[in-house]
Amino acid sequence: MGKTALAIRHVAFEDLGSFEAELRGRGFEIQYAEVGIDRLDAVDPLRANLVVLLGGPIDAYEEDIYPFLDDEIRLAEKRLAQVRPLRQSHACLEKRANTAFQGNVLLFYSRISK
Repeated sequence: MGKTALAIRHVAFEDLGSFEAELRGRGFEIQYAEVGIDRLDAVDPLRANLVVLLGGPIDAYEEDIYPFLDDEIRLAEKRLAQVRPLRQSHACLEKRANTAFQGNVLLFYSRISK
């Protein structure tokens, strides 16, 4: 069984950008979970070798507007509890993630034009 990278995507135009080619070049199969379409509470965050939380035009403190944020935080907490790689690529989630995960999230920012 090969390596997999699971990207949690909030909006259709966000993707792994140039990281996708790099990951594929290193033998990763890329999978996307679409927020608002796929049930994040049904996603097993431990099956993939790498989980990436992609960006989107949301505020991390708007759970009342974006109820999936709670499922997304639980997904990341479960992954981090097992000391597995998690990457986040959106500045708006940075403060909440650092609070929720006590600084145990590595961040990168990807804005790649096609």
